[in-house]
Amino acid sequence: MREHVSREKKTTTGFSIPSLKHPTRGFGLESSAISRQAVPKIQPLHKPLTHDISRIPLHTQAKLSISQSGDIYEQERSPLEKTQKDSFLETSAEPIQQPIQKKESLTGAITSLTTALSSGHLVQLKVKIKGKQTKTYANFGAFKKSPLYKPLISSLTKYSPEVVEFHLKQLFSTDAEFENEQHFTEALTYDIEHKSMSGQEHTLQEQYMTLYGWKKRETGTQPATDAEAGEGEPETLKVYRTMKLEDWKELEGGNHAKLSGHLGDFKQAQNYLYRKSPEPKVLVEFTLRPGAERELFSSAIMAFPDVKGKTVPNLIKSTLVKEGGSDSFAKASTNEGTAPDKVGVKSEGGEAGFSLGIGGGISPEVFMGLVANMSVIGRSEAEG
Repeated sequence: MREHVSREKKTTTGFSIPSLKHPTRGFGLESSAISRQAVPKIQPLHKPLTHDISRIPLHTQAKLSISQSGDIYEQERSPLEKTQKDSFLETSAEPIQQPIQKKESLTGAITSLTTALSSGHLVQLKVKIKGKQTKTYANFGAFKKSPLYKPLISSLTKYSPEVVEFHLKQLFSTDAEFENEQHFTEALTYDIEHKSMSGQEHTLQEQYMTLYGWKKRETGTQPATDAEAGEGEPETLKVYRTMKLEDWKELEGGNHAKLSGHLGDFKQAQNYLYRKSPEPKVLVEFTLRPGAERELFSSAIMAFPDVKGKTVPNLIKSTLVKEGGSDSFAKASTNEGTAPDKVGVKSEGGEAGFSLGIGGGISPEVFMGLVANMSVIGRSEAEG
């Protein structure tokens, strides 16, 4: 059983948003309208953060070294990452549960490292936290000795220390950049509240919105699960999008046409929120109805691009069919992963490895028909 983490209920009305700034497409703005500069301003870790970060003004925009591109959702990536984007064998793997054991011989050490790399596990890479002075940590041990460690732990006392440390170690199993300490803490808090620990079944969020979750389902080691009667409040799937404030206001008012482009996992949307733009932006969390994830990932609603090879959309499609779903999916566009009246799938970098494409016909209404609640959980102010 996973440790239960209580969350505050969110509402879709009644909040006030300070002036923010900049247009969005998909996960964010049109690529031509985005400045790729970042203006770090450190937010001290002086109090616990919850997943609802909407009350914290975000003054900086950021980029992660893991997956970003010209599309506001698929953000700026390195040339190597761009070549790897469409191969699910070369993208994010399941979080490391146990570190590689030290070998007495050089041959053993090389064998151990080779095994980890071939399985997609990259051990103890560098994590960079920007600010007035950029700090780079080679591994979790180095971070634990730094002045940031104790204030961070003190800000997360509402969670079990074992849970916090476990997910901290998982963050240090990737090669990533965070714009400041607040950005880092928000990413960690999300993992604490939405991900499993070693020996536990994957959460619903991991099953549907992480590449390692889909890989585990594809192998049959953990198929998608449904909440059973008597288990308490069922898990619900959440997807995210950063959009400009004025579009959010219209969407909240019922204009579903303002929902277009791409939605996806939290960290991709969070990364875009931190990127500099001339208009205010908000990070919106869409919570689906209990069980609506099954409807979303069905041939009645979902569309896949007709491409060859080991892509993430193909992995998802084949897994759904293997689990007993229909294989009569509509075709989505190859480039943007959208289809009229459907919710499409597009290859991306990042934790999920894909985004959901909205656009064409009544596809916004189709998606919104699955949504039980939408709320702003983060915001950024306009940066000239």
